[in-house]
Amino acid sequence: MSEKPIRILPLPKVTGRWEHEFSDYPDLIQVPMSDGRVINYRRETEQPHPQVMKTLELIRVMNGHTYGGTKK
Repeated sequence: MSEKPIRILPLPKVTGRWEHEFSDYPDLIQVPMSDGRVINYRRETEQPHPQVMKTLELIRVMNGHTYGGTKK
């Protein structure tokens, strides 16, 4: 017979923290728990997906610019 885990409940006093002037929503939420601990939840910021170029295309771009080597 498996025992149910003891669940620690959050208390109703949630605190928001703004870390940047440009933030519209809080960057960090602090939630006090019934056992006396304070748990921090941080807002996720969606990051752009990496841009990948094919090797030959990248070589053509590099050769067409100064940083691609010496130019005559």
